This record gives sequence, structure tokens and C-alpha cells, in this order.
Amino acid sequence: MIGTDSQEGYAVSRVIPVPISYNRLVSLFERMWHDLSTSVVQLYAPDPSLSDYRDALGNMLTHFGFTCPSRYLARAAVATKGISKKVYSFINYHPLSGPGCPAIVGSLEVLCGYAFHASELSYVWRTGPIIGQTYTEDEIPYVNSWTNYIGNFVHSGNVNKGMDAGLQSELGSFAEWPTYDAPIAGSSTGSDDWLSAALDAPYPSIEQEPLDQYCSFWDNIGYDYKIFGQVLADALNMVLEDKK
Repeated sequence: MIGTDSQEGYAVSRVIPVPISYNRLVSLFERMWHDLSTSVVQLYAPDPSLSDYRDALGNMLTHFGFTCPSRYLARAAVATKGISKKVYSFINYHPLSGPGCPAIVGSLEVLCGYAFHASELSYVWRTGPIIGQTYTEDEIPYVNSWTNYIGNFVHSGNVNKGMDAGLQSELGSFAEWPTYDAPIAGSSTGSDDWLSAALDAPYPSIEQEPLDQYCSFWDNIGYDYKIFGQVLADALNMVLEDKK
């Protein structure tokens, strides 16, 4: 099982206390991406008329740092000879929300309502009630879907079956999660290729090649994580210090 949250990078962009203007975003991307900055701006901020581009920054960080390299890894696993072909890909779209959210995130209450990095953990491991979170009616089947898929996978290596039939029946019925499969060599992508689970409340669904426009772009660029160190810190400091 390989996947990410849909707004991983919002754990950075949404804690920035001031809006990011278009000019600030361009400057930030220039500092991070140099000669590639124009292409990155066009991909994430095609409309220069918005008043705040924190979400554009969050999406870029999510795609480059989490979702697209995870896709790259999943495709590499599918292509590797001599290992199990049961690769399952997912994106979690459900945000951490509700009256119990502030108790979980503490001083980072601004993150409530987003599917940021690690926001799914209280749902995945059913720890919400222990830490003061009350699941909504829509969230109960969502939580059960996590238990169903992970429980099955642990028992059998197949996310769709493997647990005790009685427990599986008690949890509910969920979408059949297909393996993440490549097109047959020499053919174009078919309807059964590159299918992923879209995990959300109340029920999961299946989608094909999510975010392909972004991930194909980053696959061509390559993934160099040094950008998440001093480069990103310097870029963010520049944006926060620039009050123009």
C-alpha cells in the first residue's frame, strides 16, 4: 500500500501567518527552482489575480514532496521483476475536522479542515475517541474502510479479503480496490491501468491516474530533496520578510 494525503504540504503553507501575493510566490519559486520557476508558476498559479497563493505553495510541496514521488515509487515497484505484483495506490482526501480537531493539532488549529501530513492517523488507527475526537456519521464508514483495507492487507496481502468474514461484514461493504497495474508493453493506458483508491468520507472510490498532469511534470524534472532543507527555509524567510 503506497499513498499520501491530498494536502500534505499544507502543514507548511497554511501555518504561514500572512497571505502570499502572486509576486511573492513568483519570487519564492524563483529562489527554489531557478530556471524552472516559470514552468512551476504556470503549473501552480496560472491565474495571477488571486489575493492569496498559500494553497498554490501547499499544492506544489504536496506534489513534489509526497504524492508524485510516491506514485513514482509505486510504478517502480510494479515494474520490478521477481516481486509481488500486488501494489495498491491511494490518496487520502478526507480532512482532519470536527470539534475535536483543535485538541489534536494544538496551536496549529489553522490546519483543521485540511488533509495535511499525518492528518489521517486518528482515523486509520481508530484513536479519535481516545484523544477527544468524535467521528461524524459520515466518518464512521470512512474509518471502517481503513480498518477493512489494512486488516485485509495484513492478513493476506490483498486489501479486499483476508479478515474474519464476521468482522468484515460488521465493518461494511466497500469499493473493490484494484491493484496498481501498468499498461501492457507497447499499448496506451487502458481502463484498468493505474487505478488508485480515493479515500474519503463517507465511502472510498476508485480513480485513474490522479494528478497525472503534475506528476508527469515532476517525474521529468526528478526529485532532489535538498530543496526541503535550507533552500525552502531561505525562500520562506524571504517571503515573510518582504512586506511589499
